[in-house]
Amino acid sequence: MTDQAKIDSVKLNLPAWRSDLPSWDDASIGDMLDKFEGNVNKVVRQFWLQRVNETSALTDVSDVGASRPLSQSYQHAKEMLQYWDRLANEGATATRIGKIKKRYPDPTYVGLNRYGGVYARAD
Repeated sequence: MTDQAKIDSVKLNLPAWRSDLPSWDDASIGDMLDKFEGNVNKVVRQFWLQRVNETSALTDVSDVGASRPLSQSYQHAKEMLQYWDRLANEGATATRIGKIKKRYPDPTYVGLNRYGGVYARAD
């Protein structure tokens, strides 16, 4: 079983309504941490993956008392899953592409010049 500090770390990264879900109590979070070798990011990612699967069937229904469309929950879960995907893969062999430096300056085009034509290069 994983130590309580890691379980608390996972719970800090989950939403407050997580306590309403019986499948995400301390024991199940500890089992998930054991499964993912103590990687907190992968356990939180698993939560959002489960949430995406649960909310994928929700559709918008026009309801007078509704405060937001039902598909917004699915959209939010999808965005959070993408965020935690990036965090979970950060420690792996994921590569990042930085800003690529331009080798050549942009060509400049001028109006009619001695080289002829409107679109002649002037560099």
